[in-house]
Amino acid sequence: MNNGIVEFVEPFANLRKRLPLVEKRSAAENNAHHKLDSAIEDALWAWRTKEIDGHALLKTPENVVLTVEEFDLAGWIHEYATMSGMSFTSAMEKMFDYLKRYPKTLEKYTSGSADFAESGSGGISFAVPRGWHVDGQGMALFRRARIYQAGHPSCDFGSAVTAVA
Repeated sequence: MNNGIVEFVEPFANLRKRLPLVEKRSAAENNAHHKLDSAIEDALWAWRTKEIDGHALLKTPENVVLTVEEFDLAGWIHEYATMSGMSFTSAMEKMFDYLKRYPKTLEKYTSGSADFAESGSGGISFAVPRGWHVDGQGMALFRRARIYQAGHPSCDFGSAVTAVA
């Protein structure tokens, strides 16, 4: 049963499709991830040492409400973008990849649900009836757009969605 957004799914259907897609990483891939992760972790340290009053360092549009964690993540992404010399959007995508590799850290930024993981399948951070599934891609797009707005205070939600889609 499917209404376009919510559908009933068999408990193991997604696992049967996804688990065979998992492959072991090569040593070169592991080294590349380690180098990237080190740069991202350095940016977190740099952001947190500056964050005496984060609201003095970042500004958000009046119509955007962020959780403390989302605001922290926006600051971390800004710091990483500055340190790496890349755009906020590129840094945000690398940050999401980083968070997917560290589920416990990801839980902090997704209200305790590491299953969210910005993926097209998997859980979400609010309750739905047992046996039902919510469109993960739509939820991922929504969260990325809100974080993008935090980094671009003059951007409205529709433009933020367009920018991260």
